[in-house]
Amino acid sequence: MLTAVESDEPVYTIGKLAEKFAISLRTLRFYEARGLLSPVRRGRQRRYSRKDAERLSAILKAKKLGFSLDEIRQMVMGKGSQYVLKLTREKCREQISVLEHKLAEITDALAELRRIDASR
Repeated sequence: MLTAVESDEPVYTIGKLAEKFAISLRTLRFYEARGLLSPVRRGRQRRYSRKDAERLSAILKAKKLGFSLDEIRQMVMGKGSQYVLKLTREKCREQISVLEHKLAEITDALAELRRIDASR
């Protein structure tokens, strides 16, 4: 799963990293194009370090929590050995409010669809 490069730092190929996180190669390339990931290039081959994998984990967690790519970029720390989300209490409360609003809209839509279905 891991291979070594000149620096002896373990790295993932794009395929192995995509497999590890159950995402597509296209998704990894998208995050790279948006500046969220910066793999080392060896010709046309991308090499991702463990730090890249940690950062990707944080990106995917933030995405799952409903944050935009711009918000994720601001939250993911770029320095240090471990990538974590910078979530303030205020940001958490804002996102809770956004998700509760979406949930209410979905609940209303489901109720309407159930009402239509029951009347047929």
